[in-house]
Parts: sequence; structure tokens; C-alpha cells
Amino acid sequence: MEEMKILVTGANGLLGQTIIKQLLEKKYEVVATGRGPSRMPAIAKGFSYNDIDITDGPAIAQFIIEQHPQVVVHAAAMTQVDQCELHKQDCYNINVTATRFIIDAAKADGRWDAAYASASKAEVPPDLQAALDANPAAAAFFATLTGANRYAILYRIGAVKRAETRARKIAEFVAMLERHETLH
Repeated sequence: MEEMKILVTGANGLLGQTIIKQLLEKKYEVVATGRGPSRMPAIAKGFSYNDIDITDGPAIAQFIIEQHPQVVVHAAAMTQVDQCELHKQDCYNINVTATRFIIDAAKADGRWDAAYASASKAEVPPDLQAALDANPAAAAFFATLTGANRYAILYRIGAVKRAETRARKIAEFVAMLERHETLH
């Protein structure tokens, strides 16, 4: 199986550094970006750092295309409130414009669409459907849910990674539906 490559922006920040350490512990390949030299030591095999200005749209798009990560974790941000007030345009460029550049690059090669199903396209997974089929009262109430409540359940089930946790969550949601309760 091919090793998963994950791009982490904001690698010099506290959040970025923490995410990178956790990903490397799980043996993912990490490609990181930040401003200036890396603040992280050459910590592990499978880690590379690139000094890239994410507010340079063509540069970050080209980098994402070249690296072709399976996942992008965008942790770069201007977070110091006083600095944001003093340098509003820089704050906007980093926190909004750069985020748009990263989203656009992800959309350009289909990565964005693969991230998760939108509310309008989310389908009931087979294991939830089987549980609903086994509980007609829950199934009937599920059929009456608003789009927001329906998606809230589908998203939470889809976000679960471990099979035993997923089975437990499905059972909890079916019981909730049987009681005619919703998340929102």
C-alpha cells in the first residue's frame, strides 16, 4: 500500500507543529510549509519542510500540484489579535485569501470533492440502512428529518474511523431516532 502523504501548512505554528508530530508518530509522510526556516528539527524520516508564502496563489497551487498530497491540513493563520488589528490586510491575505488559494488548488485536481460528501449528495451507508430497516419506528422518523438533521447523523457516522465505534454510534442514533429525538 502506498504511504499517505499529508500536506500541513503553518508548520512553524503551535498547531502545525503538534499536528506534524502526531502524523509522524503514525508513520505518515508529511510535507510541511511555513514562513522562514523550519522551527522543527529534522525530526524524522518522512518529513520535509518548504518555505512557501501561501499568499502567493500560483506558488502554493504549483506546490500542491507537484506534491500531490492525499490530505491537506491547513493550519496556517495569523492569530495574534493585536497584530491582526494593526495589519488588517496581511491578516486578511493570510487567513482568507491564502485559504481560498488552497481550496482552489484542492478543487482543481478533485481532492476537494473527495474530502466528504456534501449534504445534498450524502447517502445513507449500508450499515446504517440495515439498522434502520431493523427498526421501523426509527426508520419512519429518519424519513421525516430536515436536511440538516439528516446530514448531522450521516456526517457523524462517516467521520468515525473504528468499526466498533461506528457500530456503537449507529446504535445510539437509531435509539435516538426511535425516541423521536434529533441532534438539532
